[in-house]
Amino acid sequence: MHTNYIFSSIIYTFGWLAGIFIIVLSIIFFIRLFKITKEVKDNYGKLLVATFSSLFIIQFIYNILMILGLAPINRYIYALYKLWNHFKYGEYGNDRDNIQCI
Repeated sequence: MHTNYIFSSIIYTFGWLAGIFIIVLSIIFFIRLFKITKEVKDNYGKLLVATFSSLFIIQFIYNILMILGLAPINRYIYALYKLWNHFKYGEYGNDRDNIQCI
């Protein structure tokens, strides 16, 4: 299972209702992110929340469109996925070899 096709794997494993449930929860989460962006008073904080929100929303929407065949298949690993894979698997192999104790 590859990170670009996780949504299709979830639909294959748990069915269309699980896929629709994930999309509905994601839309609720995106609406909440927009509300938080409007509520933040500090300009720097607002910019941070807006940047994180836009990165997350663009990745999610493109992934759904790619799986449905409405967008071309993309081999790029997005920022959040790359960060997750780095913490999960390590960038250069085994994480224990890359950890430096201070």
